Amino acid sequence: MTERVSGGRRGDGLRLNEEAVAARSAVLSVLACWSAMVADERRVTRPARREATELAGFLAVHLDWLLAHQAAADFAEEILRAAAKARRAAHSAVLPEMDLGPCPHTGCTGVMSAMGYSRGNGRGHDVRCDAGHVWLPHQWLKLSRQIEGTRRRGGAEARHKGGAP
Repeated sequence: MTERVSGGRRGDGLRLNEEAVAARSAVLSVLACWSAMVADERRVTRPARREATELAGFLAVHLDWLLAHQAAADFAEEILRAAAKARRAAHSAVLPEMDLGPCPHTGCTGVMSAMGYSRGNGRGHDVRCDAGHVWLPHQWLKLSRQIEGTRRRGGAEARHKGGAP
């Protein structure tokens, strides 16, 4: 018998840039598809590994043939789209996440966090809890007051129960 577990505590381990992962997948997919088409139609051996450098090298060897093919415009369009996605991912960076404590929504057991990011020349921030609540910038002052109120009440409850201040 196996037990399925979902959710749980957020780990402090590796954080993936989802945009970069999606871009890498798109690039590999485009290169692999076009390499397969070239190998099938030219009856040549496909690259041994599904790695970007190997697939791109294979396509470069067959580039003159590929550009003379009736699907050359499709090839160029797909390569340009994948490259644009990769460029966007390369120029966006997620900054470290800051834990803000428990979510102030009644009944919510989520943990809030603030995350900064940069895209091109601009920067921004998100404040959200891991249960899905989101606070927009114009709500942050009110949120900070809620957090402070919750902390004060928590300290008063601890003192009232005989706990340390």
